[in-house]
Amino acid sequence: TLDATGRRLAYVANVDGEPSGIRVTDVVAETSRFLAEPNAVQLSISDAGTRVAFTRNTVTPDDALLPGGQIALWDLAEADPALAVTEITRSPSGQPGDDDSANPVISGDGRVLTFFSAATRNHS
Repeated sequence: TLDATGRRLAYVANVDGEPSGIRVTDVVAETSRFLAEPNAVQLSISDAGTRVAFTRNTVTPDDALLPGGQIALWDLAEADPALAVTEITRSPSGQPGDDDSANPVISGDGRVLTFFSAATRNHS
């Protein structure tokens, strides 16, 4: 997924022998940022390339991947990876969504996020 400026490219990186996750590459500065998210799919990047929304696929106890899952938002302006990801499909009390969510689309300015959800417990 390319931002509106054509400068930043967000993609799922899955190379043998390396951890999988989301990589955002600045093709002009020739730099990249990496977020270890082994179950990330369905990326959407803001116009300025500063936020990436994604679906975190659900993994069953026997390691089977299920379609859909939880929606999360990566704020690239935050240097600390532990603080940079916000899980959107959680209840205000912190409980995970009670059903699947998918197909996130972030607005150009990165302030609005839409997605499909069958869950009844989500942040608003």
